Amino acid sequence: MIPLIAKIFFVSTCNIYFFAIKYEIKFPEIVVRQFILETGNGGCTNCSFDGNNCFGFYTDHYLKFENFSESVKYYKQFQDKYMPKTICTESEYYNWLINYGYASAKNYVPTLKNINIKWN
Repeated sequence: MIPLIAKIFFVSTCNIYFFAIKYEIKFPEIVVRQFILETGNGGCTNCSFDGNNCFGFYTDHYLKFENFSESVKYYKQFQDKYMPKTICTESEYYNWLINYGYASAKNYVPTLKNINIKWN
């Protein structure tokens, strides 16, 4: 049975943003850019997105979610657990992504900053 949320919402930049706002995620536009980068804007195959993992969350394997909105909800839990409450600006958030180790690729943050979001 397909969950109701999957019947109503398809994955798009707008819907990632919608759920980021709904779950009160800080810096939702950066999160949308992460979705675009991590999943090829939802078009990758044989990647974390095959398990509805919109952001490449990984432990000893890619995490799997029932639907993409659960992945966005997990992002909120990730921020609440690991992000210092003192982070107030996008610049501080980008630096935290690097220092925390989320942005492990050398050009991760510059690549994120250069992504032009197409609101589809």
